[in-house]
Amino acid sequence: MDETIIDTKALSVYLQVPESWVREYVRTRTSDPIPHLRLGKYVRFRWGSPELTAWLNRRLRGAKDLTGFCLRVAPKNRNHKSEEHLKGETEQ
Repeated sequence: MDETIIDTKALSVYLQVPESWVREYVRTRTSDPIPHLRLGKYVRFRWGSPELTAWLNRRLRGAKDLTGFCLRVAPKNRNHKSEEHLKGETEQ
């Protein structure tokens, strides 16, 4: 699977949560932090990685396993102002 490096904003857009929620779940004091890379003061995520897929799957309740689906729809536009770009990609 292809892995892309994304930032906190891109992950928050895809998960449809505030950036502050993503930042909170990156912190080590949470019981199961989001798998991430720390590049100095910057936090990045390996979109498409088995670790991130497994983290998302641990949060599913009564839904299908996301392996092979959810992480293929990586946001490509780094200046996300809305989720419109994701709608077009998921319909393809």
